[in-house]
Amino acid sequence: MKNYQYFLFDLDGTIIDSSQGIGNGVRYAFKKLSIDKKYIEATIKNIGMPLQHFISSVYQFDEKTKIKAVKFYRQYYKKKGIFENKVYKGIRKILEKLKSENKTICLATSKPLIFAKKILKYENLDQYFDIIIGSRLNNTLFEKSEIIACVLKKLKNPSKDQVVMIGDRDYDIFGAKINSIDCIGVTYGFGSRKELVKAGATYIVEEAKEIEIFSCGSSSKKSEEPRK
Repeated sequence: MKNYQYFLFDLDGTIIDSSQGIGNGVRYAFKKLSIDKKYIEATIKNIGMPLQHFISSVYQFDEKTKIKAVKFYRQYYKKKGIFENKVYKGIRKILEKLKSENKTICLATSKPLIFAKKILKYENLDQYFDIIIGSRLNNTLFEKSEIIACVLKKLKNPSKDQVVMIGDRDYDIFGAKINSIDCIGVTYGFGSRKELVKAGATYIVEEAKEIEIFSCGSSSKKSEEPRK
């Protein structure tokens, strides 16, 4: 078991349960576009993807309509949805623990940076983070691999075996792999254990409190040996 120094956290589905705010934002946007309700609920099941992929994950928009959907979504989200979150059980304690051990804590999210910062501040979590990287509102820097690369650059490219990404979807796993770092998959978020195993997560945990063992060299089970 590695004793990591740099911890990169995803936001949605890892630190916060944002399903209410995101779901309401999608409902608002799709209603504006007069899209059938069945597509709304099916789309919400894919929470955790970058917005540009998520918003058209079920209903295949043309590019012009996708832009409108994102615009309507953000109209709702920036006013109400941004505050409709719940911090997952155990997250605050693990962040406090990592900070007390002088670990470097970073946020690597596909959510727009301006929203991510507001959420962390609103939930009084911003104090724990050394680096916060998110996507841009102009729809650039939203792929997880690019965001992780940006974090690593900010960290001045530390040894890869000292860095770990923590996330709930295969996008997080793939992004970590592209950047040659380990990834802890969490099953309490929006992704399934099957998805995380298939993506090749280095480790899988069921509760946030289990992340602590990766800062002190304790043992855990790898994704090839998922818990039953």
